[in-house]
Amino acid sequence: MCGHGIIALGKVLVEMGHVERQSPVTRIGFDTPAGFIEASVAWDGQRAGEVTFRNVPAFILARDLEVETPGFGRITGDIVFGGAFYYYINGAQAGLEVRPEQVRALIQLGAETKAAVIARARIRHPLEPGLDQLYGTIIDGAPNRPGVDQSNVCIFADREVDRSPTGTGTSGRAAQLFLRGQLPLGQSYVNGSIVGSAFTVRVTEKVKVGEFDGAITEVTGSAHISGFNQWVLEDSDPFPTGFFFR
Repeated sequence: MCGHGIIALGKVLVEMGHVERQSPVTRIGFDTPAGFIEASVAWDGQRAGEVTFRNVPAFILARDLEVETPGFGRITGDIVFGGAFYYYINGAQAGLEVRPEQVRALIQLGAETKAAVIARARIRHPLEPGLDQLYGTIIDGAPNRPGVDQSNVCIFADREVDRSPTGTGTSGRAAQLFLRGQLPLGQSYVNGSIVGSAFTVRVTEKVKVGEFDGAITEVTGSAHISGFNQWVLEDSDPFPTGFFFR
């Protein structure tokens, strides 16, 4: 489940006419490993615009989890599911801000906290037992540009940096704030990325996820087509569909 992937794919499907387009929005359903996602793509008759997706229920798995890291000492955060599991922390406790010039230190902090959380916590979705991996660490901080409520960066997979605000991460952050009483139901929250882009999110409903309190969120963002790729099957090629060795 990738929130920005849903936004990008929704943009392409409508912009390129791969689905029946309707104004003012075209609705598209997606089956994902985390559950069913419904996206609404703005369509003005000429171009596809912003995409809003209604996410699967998000919830806090563990609150105020402390871990020890080699380079930053003791760090405290929450494990939250927003389509994937993340460890949410504030960068200030490690003396860091969410800025491009600090990206190396942010990567190190994300990698160290992810390893420490995996070593300490049991991660398992109460309804989808196959979702049992910590995908990354999300580090938040003060806004790095006007118009956003916070800046954040996701350090995921093998020390990779998400240049987007992270769709599932934004959903999880809104649920975290809502469930902690820091974000009212229905109020928009603008989550900025390390490069200055932003997603808008709001909590639309409180739900239960097994024994956990959870929240349904709607995330809005935009995507842009940057290129096309073409594959061909040549009739004289003895291996037109490729080959696979294991």
